[in-house]
Amino acid sequence: MNNDAIGARGESIFFTRITALHGGSPLFKPAFLGDKWAVADYVVELEGKTGCYFLVQVKATTSGLNKLGNLPVSVRLSKYQKLQQVWVPSYVVGVDDSTEDAYICATSVRTAGLSSLKTQYPLRDPVVRQQLHDEVLTFWQRANAMQRPWTSRLY
Repeated sequence: MNNDAIGARGESIFFTRITALHGGSPLFKPAFLGDKWAVADYVVELEGKTGCYFLVQVKATTSGLNKLGNLPVSVRLSKYQKLQQVWVPSYVVGVDDSTEDAYICATSVRTAGLSSLKTQYPLRDPVVRQQLHDEVLTFWQRANAMQRPWTSRLY
């Protein structure tokens, strides 16, 4: 399978995992940004919470987990830093194509690119999705309370 096909499958698997139902409805409303977006693959809005959103870069692999139990996916440092520096919550999602599992990790300050992703936060887990929802909602509640005009540095 070529890289484009693996990437497209990874994006589809992410969409399926992030839109899983919670009590009859999903927590998230993802929108694909297109192949030409410089940093993120998706903007994801909290369902029923207009203006509460986050960015996601999806990386897929057919390699399975490594010896440490991490998913070997790579993100160049320059791209990772752009994602991390936006003024909204941002995440990398690694997708294991063979198991159709997707794992999410918040971005943080790094001095090197990303070569693998921890698997402690699987999007298949409803508790993880609820934690993600609550984390993003808290971010926007605090931002709105400060009346700070949050804008993206993506261009």
